[in-house]
Amino acid sequence: MDWTYRFNDDWKITQRYLFKDWSLSGPTLFNFAGLRADLRTLDRVASKGVQDVMTHSGNIDLNGKFEIFGSKHNLLVGFDGFHALTNAHSAQAPTAPIDIYAPVYGQVDFDALARENAFFYRRESWAGAYLQDQITLFDRLQILLGGRYDSVTTGSNFSPVSLPAAELGRRPANDDAFSPRAGLLYRAQDWLSLYGSYSESFSANNGVSAGGEKFDPQRGKQYELGIKTESADQRFSSTLAFFYLTKSNMLTDDPNRADPNFQILAGQIRSRGIEFDLAGQVTDRLHLLGTYAYTQVNYTQDFDGLQGHRVENVPRHQGSLWGTWQFNQAFKAGLGAVAVGPRPGDSDNSYMLPGYVRLDAMAAYTHKVGEHRLTAQLNINNLLDKEYYANSAGSNLGVIPGAPINVLGSLKYEF
Repeated sequence: MDWTYRFNDDWKITQRYLFKDWSLSGPTLFNFAGLRADLRTLDRVASKGVQDVMTHSGNIDLNGKFEIFGSKHNLLVGFDGFHALTNAHSAQAPTAPIDIYAPVYGQVDFDALARENAFFYRRESWAGAYLQDQITLFDRLQILLGGRYDSVTTGSNFSPVSLPAAELGRRPANDDAFSPRAGLLYRAQDWLSLYGSYSESFSANNGVSAGGEKFDPQRGKQYELGIKTESADQRFSSTLAFFYLTKSNMLTDDPNRADPNFQILAGQIRSRGIEFDLAGQVTDRLHLLGTYAYTQVNYTQDFDGLQGHRVENVPRHQGSLWGTWQFNQAFKAGLGAVAVGPRPGDSDNSYMLPGYVRLDAMAAYTHKVGEHRLTAQLNINNLLDKEYYANSAGSNLGVIPGAPINVLGSLKYEF
């Protein structure tokens, strides 16, 4: 649900709400302790079970524009919330190993997994309030001041006995924080703007430790400097940004436990790099958007010998190119490519995931219904059905393949 009510040309209120309730079930095979010493025999665990996830999320924003003492203000006040409940139950047991270079499939009897012996329960609630004011002075200087307050309760637990036992053993953890943000933009020329910003972030650590200890929340600080340009006819625009980010209390897999569900604090990471994007209305029908990012992300403080290592699943180079063609006022279609470079699969940097290029496509048709608009859109992801690795599970015990070709349809009604 997503609606906006306009009090007048300057003030409006917007409310959004999203509810999800889904289940995932079926047999699964996963490695539990990695390869044996011969580097070809893989020990495995067979699992058969169900995972249920239910989430509620929403926000309400009040946005208004006004002038005072010669300055222009764009004020945003809002509240948001999130609640998630996850429970899973499965029967798990070690099963026959497999030779990864001469595999023989179909040897696992999932029906023999009769008794459930693995239960997981997680509940998370999040509430936030935020305030932001974008101030314009002398038509060339913009100042952004704001911040948000977050309060979160998290907690999860495993049990070999039952789901109620997993819920009963859950230890709720409460955290709250205020995160400020500030920015400055100066329009030096009609086509050139310079900007800088500072922001802090907060995120709860909802991981599970072997001893059941509570993890401190993640905290981040980001600095950014950039340049924005725009052509005189406003058909082309670009942004070049330099960023520096630190984040503390990151989690990584517990090296003393074979089960990847258990984690420890990995310390602090530092991310720095360059981002560039260029958008252009090449003709009245053709619009292009290109992006590129160079990112260096490393562990700078740690508790397990990770200092200097690259952070898992973060490529040094990635980019995209997307184009849309407007056939007429009602119909448009687009084609785009996403390119991702090689990246470490685990925090030890013991292996690299190969880079890939994926092709996506879309088509949309808009029909006027009186004074309203109805848009039907079709997105085709991984158009060429390319096989690639999207990311790892954060360790050397599992790698997640990219989704095969898939189609998503949507309807949007604007009134």
